[in-house]
Amino acid sequence: MALMTPGINIGTTLENMARWETGWGNPLITWEYVHRLTGLGLQTVRRPVASDTYVENGRITAKQFERVA
Repeated sequence: MALMTPGINIGTTLENMARWETGWGNPLITWEYVHRLTGLGLQTVRRPVASDTYVENGRITAKQFERVA
């Protein structure tokens, strides 16, 4: 396990079907928040995304794609 680093899972924030990122009362994920995590020694951030929830005509919308990126 030498390649594993300390990390965090930002829950299912980008999987809510009603209001996406804030649907379960979570705040928006910001660069500042992620940067603070690195200050705590966390080196890996996992953001689960249910992209099939936010598609139009079989494609993820540009707005959602940009937000995930």
